[in-house]
Amino acid sequence: MNADLQGSLTVALVSEVFWQPDGTARLKKRLAECVGHGAQLAVLPEIPLNPWRPATKVAVDEDAEPINGPRMQVMAAAARVARI
Repeated sequence: MNADLQGSLTVALVSEVFWQPDGTARLKKRLAECVGHGAQLAVLPEIPLNPWRPATKVAVDEDAEPINGPRMQVMAAAARVARI
């Protein structure tokens, strides 16, 4: 490691969401782009694989999933592939 960079961290802020049918492929591509720009960490929006439902009063059962559920597994796999 370069002594000048010791202790530094390059962070990518991703504002895109990935709930559409092509979301998994786009997420993997976006994380690869982040790595390509030198990012070591990518910060995604909260629940990036869910459709956006701001301040709704109607609960949608599909929005809930268990710990280590399918959307979390997709995000973890995409991060592993991108090595970020």
